[in-house]
Amino acid sequence: MKNIFLHIAVSISFAFAFSCNNSKKIAADASVVAGSGSEMLYRYQWDLMELGSAVVPSITKAHLLFTGGQPKKVSGNTGCNLLNGSFELNGSDGIKFSAFATTRRACIDNPSTDVETKFLKVLGQTAKWSIRDSVLILSNGNTVLAKLKAVNPSAEN
Repeated sequence: MKNIFLHIAVSISFAFAFSCNNSKKIAADASVVAGSGSEMLYRYQWDLMELGSAVVPSITKAHLLFTGGQPKKVSGNTGCNLLNGSFELNGSDGIKFSAFATTRRACIDNPSTDVETKFLKVLGQTAKWSIRDSVLILSNGNTVLAKLKAVNPSAEN
């Protein structure tokens, strides 16, 4: 009986996640100002552009969505699996992600599998964040770990 409820809950979660997948790029002239506060984190979906210095193909669909509240929630896609977790903001630029719960899809022969492993590792190492020119920059304080571009999650394609 518990398995039936679990399967129903997971199915509903997937249906909700995939029904909200329509997004539109922010206009090229839009600019997010660094140091403008954490409200900018919650305003956009953040699509993964770079891991370290490597460009990530947009086909991976890896992204993050931040939600305020207590605790603050983060959800998204690793490029293969869905992820959910929480995060803490410290000061004006500190951030710490909790351990993530992810789905367990088989991503055999999928180039996103490598992205997923690196993306989850980077999120675990992240200590600082900033937003510049519609790009969320995650770093460990010394090194840029990832760059994610702002996408309006409520806009139509």
